[in-house]
Amino acid sequence: MNSHNKLIASQYNIISKVFDNSRVRIWNNVKQFLLEDQGRTANTLLDCGCGNGKNMIYAQSLGYHSEGFDISDNLLDICKNKGLNVYYQDVLNLKANKKYNKIISIAVLHHLQTFEEQIAAIKILCDCLDNNGKLLVSFWSKEKNLEDIKEYRKGDQGRYDQDCQDSQDLIVPDVRSKSDSRDFVSGPNYVSWKLDRENIIQRFYYIHDYKSIQELAKNINVKYTISWEQQNWFILFTKDI
Repeated sequence: MNSHNKLIASQYNIISKVFDNSRVRIWNNVKQFLLEDQGRTANTLLDCGCGNGKNMIYAQSLGYHSEGFDISDNLLDICKNKGLNVYYQDVLNLKANKKYNKIISIAVLHHLQTFEEQIAAIKILCDCLDNNGKLLVSFWSKEKNLEDIKEYRKGDQGRYDQDCQDSQDLIVPDVRSKSDSRDFVSGPNYVSWKLDRENIIQRFYYIHDYKSIQELAKNINVKYTISWEQQNWFILFTKDI
């Protein structure tokens, strides 16, 4: 593991208890992704960067056989105490020794330091998919609301088509979402996490805008769709036979 990822792991170890108590929501995109094949026989799920295990618990309630990995020892202990099947693993060193119907990596890969590492990680995860398997990844977005996305699309195409049917460029905004207060630039950002009155840690995030998330998806050479939900980009990759 490189020094940057070691720092990310150590920071998650520090904030693990607060993180566990505050991370309870399941994103609509994740729910939809897991509900699509609910009840399928021997449905398998891998959670890359499983955190406190909330998505694994939800998946298991739908009948998935799930396992997950993370680089934070403390978060892994939290998951194990919840009875989850988890293990220590850096995604950049993951071997495709086992195949899964579905893989998720939610708000994880934006901690990787470079665009190239993100591409490498997604390709590794795609290699772990069964034929016709699906991978859902998410990143924090620079755009805070639907109007920001419209402006990008106008700049690219002179129009905004909410119901675009191009499977390689599908935007499905959550029109009910409220503006978020987070202000980012595209690329590397540092976000303050206040531990107490005196101690603050600076956490790294690689933030994508509409153009860079498209570029990221296109570099994988796997069929994809892109969606947006409350300042998060989601990319769904489908591995064809």
